Amino acid sequence: KEGLTALVEYNEKKIFEVTLKEMKSALTTQITEEADISEVIETVKLRVRDAKLPETEIVRILWDVLMDAVQWSGKNQQQNANAALRKVSLRIMPLLS
Repeated sequence: KEGLTALVEYNEKKIFEVTLKEMKSALTTQITEEADISEVIETVKLRVRDAKLPETEIVRILWDVLMDAVQWSGKNQQQNANAALRKVSLRIMPLLS
């Protein structure tokens, strides 16, 4: 019996990881293609409802996806800061509210 408990926990962890990866991929696609923010919010709501993901994971995924969407290469620090601020103002705040 004890071996099965460990197997079940391992399987649940793997399912959770796959769910997070799929959500990140879907959001990355939407953000990269500059989908309407309401579509992105709806995607988040559906995935949270279906997978029962904790809010901490949602915030982490949203942050990662949005920061990955900023073009960081070839810019000085001020340009990077401005790009990040624009991304936060335009994309992150509506998603986190």
